[in-house]
Amino acid sequence: MKTLGIIFLICKWSVLSPDNVLRYINRQEIAHSKIVLAQTLQECGYDYRSYNARCRNNICGMKGGVKEEGNKKGFAIYDHWFDSVKGYKHRQRTYEGGSYFDYLVSSNYSESKRYIADLKWHLERMIGKIRL
Repeated sequence: MKTLGIIFLICKWSVLSPDNVLRYINRQEIAHSKIVLAQTLQECGYDYRSYNARCRNNICGMKGGVKEEGNKKGFAIYDHWFDSVKGYKHRQRTYEGGSYFDYLVSSNYSESKRYIADLKWHLERMIGKIRL
């Protein structure tokens, strides 16, 4: 009986939702978890229905995949969205403190000039919708 409860929790926990993503970001001890959650929402939308999320399990917009037809920007492909968050954690080890927004700009995280403004918009929109 205890095994079924554990399996249920694992299955419930692995459902891709903003609440579960934030839980997993925190579990991985990723710095600036709310900003990172906002990044996933910006990359994939609040329902995580983007092509990257659905077909590549890439909720962080991470690059590193093979550039080919259908993946011209070289987005990484993961077995599970958990792995995308782990990939983000690996990338974040270059962060040395200070403004996280400045870090994202200086590390060329996004090609968009509006990336930080859009992230801040997502952060404001998240308040009250997600159990932060």
